[in-house]
Amino acid sequence: MKLCINVPTINTDGGGVATAVIQIYNNLSTINSDYDICIKTINSGSQYELESRIKHIVYKTVGPKRLGFSIQLLNSVFQDDSNILHCHGTWMANTIYNNLFNNINKKPYVISPHGMLDSWILSRGKTQKLFANLIYEKSSRNNAFAFHALNSTEADSILKINPKAKIFVIPNGIDTLKINNYFRLNPVFNITFLGRFHEKKNIINLICSILDISEDVYRKKPFILNLAGWGDVKLVQKIKELIQIKPERFNFIGPVYGKEKEMLFKNTNVFILPSFSEGLPMAVLEAWAYGTPVMMTKHCNLSEAFNKDAALECPVDREGLKKSLLRILLSYSPEDLSVLASLGHKYVSDNYSWRHVTSLYDQMYKEICLKC
Repeated sequence: MKLCINVPTINTDGGGVATAVIQIYNNLSTINSDYDICIKTINSGSQYELESRIKHIVYKTVGPKRLGFSIQLLNSVFQDDSNILHCHGTWMANTIYNNLFNNINKKPYVISPHGMLDSWILSRGKTQKLFANLIYEKSSRNNAFAFHALNSTEADSILKINPKAKIFVIPNGIDTLKINNYFRLNPVFNITFLGRFHEKKNIINLICSILDISEDVYRKKPFILNLAGWGDVKLVQKIKELIQIKPERFNFIGPVYGKEKEMLFKNTNVFILPSFSEGLPMAVLEAWAYGTPVMMTKHCNLSEAFNKDAALECPVDREGLKKSLLRILLSYSPEDLSVLASLGHKYVSDNYSWRHVTSLYDQMYKEICLKC
């Protein structure tokens, strides 16, 4: 079966979507040799490593890079003999390719919004989204054979916009490690945020909640917030200015990959993701996989983990975040955190293994081929 994958980027700065796409198709290619996979992107740069059987083509863009319009990409549709097109992400002009593929080649395509159709995202950048809907985005959604949602919450968001949509619900996956020791006996309590520096991640409220913790608590339980990631230049500048108020409480790391990221997780006492909006955050799955305790909001769309005691829920507001952090700092023993980490590791191993997730992708593609 020939698959064409349409995604803006598989760069190392492409966030969770790029990471997920790489892992999905590396695993699918490894497990099932019947797939002939070509990934088409519009952004070059430092790439994640692809399996040798996967073809990758980068097309040049014209105009603003954030729009992602590529004449080269659109022209390539005439040579595309794929059985199925799968588009990961929305709102960029590369999604114009979806309609062309369907109209010219008479083949089906699937859209994975990756959280980009949830209400918080839709409430931002309304002018740009109005333009995108008028020119290409609405028709792309309406003509899709099916949608892929990361969870039931995202499926509901898709149905609000496309009530008759056919939806396959398949989560992201992760490779889990065998963990022998969950204890993190650091002299300073390490709290870590890792992800894209974006408004939806709620980083400013997190930093302010750290600043609000009293000096008495800080002296009693020394801590540091590691800020690892990349993203919006203006937001990064604001973050750097804020953390200078009490620089001893922060460690701005920037992007981390590979062994550096692994060591960061393994030295972290608590990983925190205070987001306003997520699809299914890879960083949380990675934290669990490395045996790291997790704090996150309900907007991370992993609410079942709270029911399994595999994660701690935190609110999004500044005062609520402060109270949640104080609870972790003052009320949780190393043994308590070890239990939390162990339950998180079991949860991700039971529900998000790549073998399970890849089998669901295989079923989805085969079902689409049979119906077309």
